[in-house]
Amino acid sequence: MPETTQEPRRANLHVAQPVVVCSRSSVEALDVMRMDVARRPPARGTEPVREGSFVVTRELGSWGTQDASALDRAVALPRPVHVLVPAGGGPKPTALLCPHKWKFRNPYDDLIPFDGGSPRILVAPPELALLQLAARLDRVHVAGLINQLVGTYRVIRPQAIPTYRRIPHSSIELYPRGSTEDTCISATVYGLKPLTTVERVRDYVRAMPSAHGSHLVEGALPLAHDGLASPLESQTYMLAFCSRRLGSLGLPMPDINGELPLTPQARRFANKDVIIPDFYWPEGHVALETNGWLYHGSPRAITGTSLRDKAYRAMGITCLTLTSPEVRSENLFMAAMEELAGYLGTSIPQGTEAFRRQRQRLRDQMFPPRNVPEPEPETDEGYLAQLDAYADSLAASGR
Repeated sequence: MPETTQEPRRANLHVAQPVVVCSRSSVEALDVMRMDVARRPPARGTEPVREGSFVVTRELGSWGTQDASALDRAVALPRPVHVLVPAGGGPKPTALLCPHKWKFRNPYDDLIPFDGGSPRILVAPPELALLQLAARLDRVHVAGLINQLVGTYRVIRPQAIPTYRRIPHSSIELYPRGSTEDTCISATVYGLKPLTTVERVRDYVRAMPSAHGSHLVEGALPLAHDGLASPLESQTYMLAFCSRRLGSLGLPMPDINGELPLTPQARRFANKDVIIPDFYWPEGHVALETNGWLYHGSPRAITGTSLRDKAYRAMGITCLTLTSPEVRSENLFMAAMEELAGYLGTSIPQGTEAFRRQRQRLRDQMFPPRNVPEPEPETDEGYLAQLDAYADSLAASGR
């Protein structure tokens, strides 16, 4: 008999106390509820009571029972569900739930009722999820988490793929390429709405400076920006447009994923009224596009990319492109950034030894050794072969 069933059932002791869904499960719940930043209640972290006004693990009770009935009603959430438990006890990890101890005082009004479930199920805000997820990560990976929550994509666990397939207008890319839902290591979901903003995250952590993870999140905020739409955009932003003291190149800040109205001639190619450049400098009439596999790897997408570039030219805009192999290669990336700097009428200063060490640290944290070998193509033939293999895998999967 499993160990967890031998412990006393204490459901009756917590009938009036809600389950608090936290950590990555709260992000999944908010996405399922389509609780984007515009629909969320106002942040409470900046009220005069600086350290919050509600102890989640005591007054709220969290979950100190083996009774799964409350979570069984949260059928839309992938398992295991991450929940808050009292600091002095609570259930052991099971396939159903993953408990987390949390002692910090948190405003009750920040907790959001889970639609479609029991009133006993409350969802922690994304800012609290960041604090919990950040505890064991370095600055670059914390910045990556922030960029997901303030942007329009999420990197998710395989168990969450069926959940995210139910969200309208989203698309999913599996990693590594060619894997299935049963064999993939992770997946990236595109086309979601931001759950929060950089400013809300900043207000939250400054209102709770002693919370575990606050200093890590605040230290990562200079590498984050609202509205990034893919991991490749996030990597490019951190490597190119942030402060040089962080190891970035400090290039002029672009507009990010803003709508650009097209001229009649440009609309002939794009077949739409507006285009959304990944990065755009209006003064220099320069755009930078990051070409990932999901939206640019199929034969149809390659044609669309070609027409997009023609639309840019019709408007007198210089469009540069970056692929994942170029971003991962320091030499190729620097060559592309020097070209971009030239079009912007600036230059990249020669770095000091201290800058080079900081930059190498940034890249090492961003691109650690891969768990799954995936050689990058070194020739055009190799790159096209990967494109063909990816298109074949999509056709085979019926996507």
